[in-house]
Amino acid sequence: MPEHYVTEFLVHHVLSAITAYMALEYRMVHHYAIFFGGCSEISSIFLVWVNMDQYFPASNIGSSVWTTFIMMNQGIFVIAFIAYRIVGWIAVSIPLWKDVMSVLPQPAKHYRPGKVWFLRVFLFMDVALGALQVYWFMTGLLPKVIEVVATATREQPQMTS
Repeated sequence: MPEHYVTEFLVHHVLSAITAYMALEYRMVHHYAIFFGGCSEISSIFLVWVNMDQYFPASNIGSSVWTTFIMMNQGIFVIAFIAYRIVGWIAVSIPLWKDVMSVLPQPAKHYRPGKVWFLRVFLFMDVALGALQVYWFMTGLLPKVIEVVATATREQPQMTS
């Protein structure tokens, strides 16, 4: 799919794969890795269905059930994206940074000698991937939501007295 060949999309997947591999390899920050590599992807479940509409458009199928299903998934995707990839990301990043900063000076060096650098990499990945989430929200999701709301507002029948 050509829209998936854009640089930020590929960077997102490369950084995510590196982060997941390193969390497993160096056996650190597992409970954070579960959120960043798992829970944050929950919104993608609904995006898959939304993308299906590109290949099987409701107008071709002629089904109001399919149209309703796609519209529901669009709404759920937006809600899940905001909940997990914006609000949740920030909410989980704050304790991540507190935890890493508290163990970097000594405890981590004692328990994981020679591997503490990974914690700094994980923090960098948190910021880089979090910035991508905000970028996608601001440039893709928010303008589309505004467009849909504006269109729906214009199409509402005007009440006359």
